[in-house]
Order: sequence, then structure tokens, then C-alpha cells
Amino acid sequence: MSHLIKVILYFFASSLIALGLGLGAHIAAGSLLPGVLIAALVSTAAVAGGVFVTVQARSIFNLVQTGRFIQYASFWASGAIALKIAGLLFSSVLVVSSASTAAFVAMAICFTAATLTGQIPWKGRTWLPVRMKNKK
Repeated sequence: MSHLIKVILYFFASSLIALGLGLGAHIAAGSLLPGVLIAALVSTAAVAGGVFVTVQARSIFNLVQTGRFIQYASFWASGAIALKIAGLLFSSVLVVSSASTAAFVAMAICFTAATLTGQIPWKGRTWLPVRMKNKK
């Protein structure tokens, strides 16, 4: 299974945990199956957006590594935007009181679990961005 699919699954599981805990968002009573489907959609959008922003940051700023700060912030922001939009579109299923809180919890759970299980590498990665060396 590809890395991208695994990260989407990690984000999906962590989104379900965050929604189940009711931290910033929750699935409305009686809407479990639609809520799970919306969580899958939000998770996919969050990962796609996070990857897009990370790739763009690397390209625009000529980076070898974006660093964890930029990478995590990209996924957090993408998750918050996806949750906010889903909450507006599916307000009878998904109740969002703080998209940024729910997205932060989901992102934190996702990256912690994926790092601990080795899906996201720790060794050789930095917290801060690393620029490419200029070729002369």
C-alpha cells in the first residue's frame, strides 16, 4: 500500500477519534454512517491540501526539506479548511464549533501515530526548513 494511502487512513482514523471526543467538532446524533463518510472525505481533502501546500512551499522557497513546522501547519490548515467547508455543506451531519481545534487534534494524533509506527520517518528530518544548496 502506498505511503499516501496509509497517511490518508491514519488521518481518517485520527479524525474519527477527534470527532468521537467532540473536540471542536462531532457527528450529529443519528448520522453515524454519513458522518463517517464525511470524515473520510475531509481526511482525503486534508491530506491532499497538506501535500499540495508542502510541495508548493518546497518549490517556491527552493527547499530540500520543508521542516516539520511547515509540514504540520500545512496539514493543520488544510484540515481546518476542509472541516469548515464540510460543516457548512453538511451541517445536519457534522457539527463544527472550532474547525482549527478539531483539525489540530486530528493532525496531532495522525502524525504521532504515523511517526511511532514508522510510516513517517523521524531520522534525518528537521523542524525547520532546509534550503537547497546553490549550484555554481
